[in-house]
Amino acid sequence: MRHLGAQCRYAWDKIKRLLEKHGATVENIDKVVTYLTDIRDFSEAGKCQTEAFAGATQPAGTVVAVTALVWPGMLIEVDVTASARK
Repeated sequence: MRHLGAQCRYAWDKIKRLLEKHGATVENIDKVVTYLTDIRDFSEAGKCQTEAFAGATQPAGTVVAVTALVWPGMLIEVDVTASARK
C-alpha cells in the first residue's frame, strides 16, 4: 500500500518543526529539492508542498526521480535550504 501523502505531510511537519526551533518558518526556505521514487507522484507531492506553504510564496524547487531511498517503502524525501532572514 502506498502512502505518499502521509509521508509527504510527515516530512513537511518535521521541516516546519525544525524551522520553528530556529525561529524560522517556511518563508525562510530558499530552495526545495524533492526526491520521488515514482515520478507519477509528482502532482500529489506538489499538492502536499503547496499545503505546507499555506499561501506563502514558494521558493525555487527541483524534483528528482530516484530508483530508491534509504529506507524500504520510503517514497519521498524533501531537502530544504533555508536562511535566517530578519
